[in-house]
Amino acid sequence: MGDAADSDAGSRLPRLRKPARVRHLGEVDVTELRAHVERLSEKVWRRESAARVHGNLRSEHAQHIALRFIDGDRTPLAFRQAPIWAVWQRLLLPIMAQATEGYGFAEPCHPAAMLVRLEAGHHVGRHADDGRCHPLTHRIHIPLRTGPRVLLTVDGADFPLEAGQAWEINNLLPHGVSNRGGRDSIHLVFEVFDSGLHTFDAFDAGPRPDTRYCPICGNPSFRFQDTGLNPKADARCGHCGSFERHRLIWLYLERTYGLRSFPGK
Repeated sequence: MGDAADSDAGSRLPRLRKPARVRHLGEVDVTELRAHVERLSEKVWRRESAARVHGNLRSEHAQHIALRFIDGDRTPLAFRQAPIWAVWQRLLLPIMAQATEGYGFAEPCHPAAMLVRLEAGHHVGRHADDGRCHPLTHRIHIPLRTGPRVLLTVDGADFPLEAGQAWEINNLLPHGVSNRGGRDSIHLVFEVFDSGLHTFDAFDAGPRPDTRYCPICGNPSFRFQDTGLNPKADARCGHCGSFERHRLIWLYLERTYGLRSFPGK
């Protein structure tokens, strides 16, 4: 999906080939997530939405719960997560993995994720995302609560998005959402990129603070992969498949006994 020949030197990530308008990624299982979202109170929506103002959702009729966000919209290599990410990641990571499986990423990373609620009878105005990070990530929409009169508009074309279906949108084009139905709509919106394509500058003075190194295979990664039935973040090396326990044993044997070669042992 990515075009490695066209790179952004500032972020050291390749620019991506966006869809013409939207791309259908397939069906995902949102049953458990939707049940949890339906139980959120009005107080939670208002409080979380006020905690971090989203530049394109400056409306009292559109609330969002920001779970992860890209710092200053500069590069997806610099993202932050809200404390509540620890609560929601168990529900979100399997859905994100299912939705983006077709990309074939070696090290999928999700630098931005939020739940967006749009009140009935209102809309999010059309806008194009112009931050430096946006050509470097795929923007995914997954409706959790929707209806035939909830429309996503991209570059002047309307798309009714079904619940439990994942879609990538070209957010570099003018886009917006209108809810002409009788109840609030709720979408999961997130960004994804392959952190395995992160390149390292030969002139760096030293290791970047956001860099992981695997002592077993010696390969650098922006971060380790999330893994497990109840996903544990930043745990599995995307190059050799080692988990934390493997790396710990390796380091123990290396530092305690000076072992650096293990064939036949």
